Amino acid sequence: MERVCGVKAVAVEVEVRPLFAHKRVRVQAALVRQAVRAAHHVSITMDGSTVSLGGTVHSIAERVAIEGAAFSTAGVTAVENHLRVES
Repeated sequence: MERVCGVKAVAVEVEVRPLFAHKRVRVQAALVRQAVRAAHHVSITMDGSTVSLGGTVHSIAERVAIEGAAFSTAGVTAVENHLRVES
């Protein structure tokens, strides 16, 4: 440690806030809520660590949200998204 003339002590106070982690959890929860609403019309099958999604959803946003929820599940390494968007 380097000495500086006239300085007797230095206090370092660092506050770590999990802002990004907290926001990420909120976004994930919203995606899961959206996926749950649409899940009634979705079939989910597993082959090892690959999830296959089928059925019909109301929007592209629902399709993407359900795929994201499936992909974020522990142990899933691939998602085959065969969901169709209602027209």
